[in-house]
Amino acid sequence: MALLKSCLAKLAIRLRKTLAIAGNSGAQKSAPGIPRRAGVLAKRHVNLRTGPDTPKRTWRYAAGVGRVMPPQSSGLKPWTGLRGSYRKALGDARWLRAAVLVLLCVPPVAAAVLGTYVSRELRAPGGGKTILLTIPGGASTDGVARELHQHGIIKNPLVFRFYARWRNMDRNIQSGTYHLTSGLSTPQVLKVLTDSRQVVRRFTIPEGLTLPEVAVRLEERGIVKADQFLFEATNGRFEHEFLPPDTAGTARLEGYLFPDTYKVFSGISSHRVIQIMLQRFAEVSQEIDLAAGAARQGLTMHQAVTLASLVEREAQRSDERALIAGVLYNRLRRGMPLQVDATVEYALGGHRERILYRDLEVDSPYNTYRITGLPPGPIAAPGRASLIAVVNPENTDYLYYVAKNDGSHAFARTLDDHNANKRRYQGSSP
Repeated sequence: MALLKSCLAKLAIRLRKTLAIAGNSGAQKSAPGIPRRAGVLAKRHVNLRTGPDTPKRTWRYAAGVGRVMPPQSSGLKPWTGLRGSYRKALGDARWLRAAVLVLLCVPPVAAAVLGTYVSRELRAPGGGKTILLTIPGGASTDGVARELHQHGIIKNPLVFRFYARWRNMDRNIQSGTYHLTSGLSTPQVLKVLTDSRQVVRRFTIPEGLTLPEVAVRLEERGIVKADQFLFEATNGRFEHEFLPPDTAGTARLEGYLFPDTYKVFSGISSHRVIQIMLQRFAEVSQEIDLAAGAARQGLTMHQAVTLASLVEREAQRSDERALIAGVLYNRLRRGMPLQVDATVEYALGGHRERILYRDLEVDSPYNTYRITGLPPGPIAAPGRASLIAVVNPENTDYLYYVAKNDGSHAFARTLDDHNANKRRYQGSSP
C-alpha cells in the first residue's frame, strides 16, 4: 500500500509538470515569416524554388516544432533541431504512458495479492486445540473476534470481522456456549456461531437422583422434555453388557445413568442423552474395575450397583461411605434385613421428611424392612465414590447405624446400643 501511494504521488507531480510544459509551448508565437505546419514530422522534399540564397533542401515539421528553412538572407538563424521544451514533453509523455501501463497492472496484481493474503488468513490455524467458548448476550463481533484469536481458534481477527460483515453474518452470532477447535476455518467457525443448533448446553446430574428426578432436571435445564426422556428410557433400545437383561420399564436404566456434568448440543434427542450417560457409566466402571471388585465381594455387577445406590442415598458424608457399605455387607452375610429407609421412600414413590411405622409395611420388593437381601435393582444413580466404597468396604463389626442431626451417623454393634442411639439422636423410634 505504501509503494502504491508513492507511485501515485509521483505520477501526479509528473502530470502537473507535463500539463504546464504543454501549456507554455502552445502559448509561444511563431516567428514572423515562419509558417506552422499541422501534423507530425513530414517527409523530406526538394524545394523547387531556386536562387543564390535558397537552400536546396528543406524539412517540414509539426506545428510549433519544426520550421521551413528560411533563406540565409532573412537574417534568421538556421534550424538546429527540436526545442528543449518539446524534448522534455516527449520524455514526459513516454513516462506517462509507462505510468498508465503500470496503473493498469497494479489493481489486478494488488487484488491477487490481497486475495491470497485473505485466503491464507481464513484457513484453520491447526494445532488440535479445543475450547468451550461462551458468548454472552449482546457481545460485539470485535469482542468475539478477540476472544477467538486469543484462544487460537482463528488466525486474524481483522479478517474474521471483514468476512463476517461481508457475508452479513456479524449480526447473526448467537449467544451461548460453543465447542470449537483450531481445526476449523474462519467460515466454519462463523457457521457454528450463527447456528443455534451448535450451541453447547451444560447440565449436571447430582448423585442419588432417581430416573424420574433425572428427567425433571433435564427439562429444567432445557435439554429434553421429561415425558419424552422417560418414554425413551422405558422403550428405547440400548446395547450395553452391564445392563440387566431381565428388567423392564424404567427400572432397567435406574442406577446406570451416571451422575456427572455433561455438555451437549442444543436440540439433542432423549435417546442420545441416555446413550451419553450410559457410556459415561461404562467408562467409570472400567476405570475402577467395578466388575472385578464386585466379584471379590461375591456380587454380580448389577448387585454391586444396587448396593452402591443404597450407600449413595444413606451416606451424606464422604468419609462414611465405606463404613456404611461395611455395615450393609455384615447384615447381608448374616441374613438380616437391610432396613434402609431410602428403599422405603423408593417403594412409596418419593422422598419423605419422616418415615412412619405404617410406611414400613408397604408391600414392595424394594422395601428392605420386609425382604432380606438386596432389592431387585438400584434405587438411585450412585456416584463414583459410592461405587468405590462398595468394592472396597471398610472392615467393621458394626451392624446398625442411625442418622444424627448434622448428617453423620451413630454406629452400633448391638440392637440395644442402636435403640439408645435412636432415642438420643431422633427422640423416638424408628
